Amino acid sequence: MRILWLDPGAKTGVCLLDTEHFEDIHLEIIPDGLKGLQAWYEKTRRLSGLHLDVIGCESFELEEGTHGIDYESPLAIIHWLQEGGMSDNYFAPIVWQRRMQRGNNTVASVAVLKRAGLYPKRGELKEGHQVAALQHLLSYLMRTGHLKTIELLHPRELE
Repeated sequence: MRILWLDPGAKTGVCLLDTEHFEDIHLEIIPDGLKGLQAWYEKTRRLSGLHLDVIGCESFELEEGTHGIDYESPLAIIHWLQEGGMSDNYFAPIVWQRRMQRGNNTVASVAVLKRAGLYPKRGELKEGHQVAALQHLLSYLMRTGHLKTIELLHPRELE
């Protein structure tokens, strides 16, 4: 199953994963909001075909007490997706996921990612947006009962 997950924003975190080959995780940050994401998607689609089974995106909610946040970029990306921005992948449902709790209590915390060998190597991580996209994707797979993900991230839960 090929999944593309987005953490939308002025700098959009992207995670592309084939669930049969966890070692081939593609993590990237796409700058320039919607315009940058559209250009990345067109280029990637032309080069690789980019046939997807699921497209996932963090739903965006303004939180009380948050100041100085760019809320236009994620909303523009979400609107583009809702309007069929990736409609060439018409069999791929779009899955929306609320913002995850940060810290050690997530099913795909940084500690869990490191233990599973999924955390980016030193020097590959410029910002956390692409890791957030990976965490959302893995959380989705855990929630849907994807056994390979459960075994990789939380092997004791299968015993």
